[in-house]
Amino acid sequence: MRRSLVAVGVTVIAFALTACGSDSEPVAVETTTTSAQPTTTIASNTTTGRPDLTDAQTDKVFLQVLESYNINYGASEAGGDAAAVNMGKTICDGLERGLSQTDILPALMDKGPGYNLTDATNYINTSIVAYCPDER
Repeated sequence: MRRSLVAVGVTVIAFALTACGSDSEPVAVETTTTSAQPTTTIASNTTTGRPDLTDAQTDKVFLQVLESYNINYGASEAGGDAAAVNMGKTICDGLERGLSQTDILPALMDKGPGYNLTDATNYINTSIVAYCPDER
């Protein structure tokens, strides 16, 4: 089961990063599957360690990953994308101020449509990957 989850995760990330590359410079993504586990190599910035994406591309990937988890962040509402990105960055601000993920979960579960525990956890983890390099 773990192998299939890893493969799905790699596929989602590779798709999202490739889609972002279509608006500007392409992002190098290489996925190799061996008998053990798939391996993904993404061209990354050596300073930050994250993929070499613009802020707009990072936001786009962030929203695509939320959508892949079927998290309703209000995309159909005016300003929904910006509000979702802002929430992701606010989560990082809280973590930098010393809050734990456990501290943030109840607030996120009460926001907007009222996320369940799984959606709130996925939202926090996606925010960390996208916007919190010091928390990874």
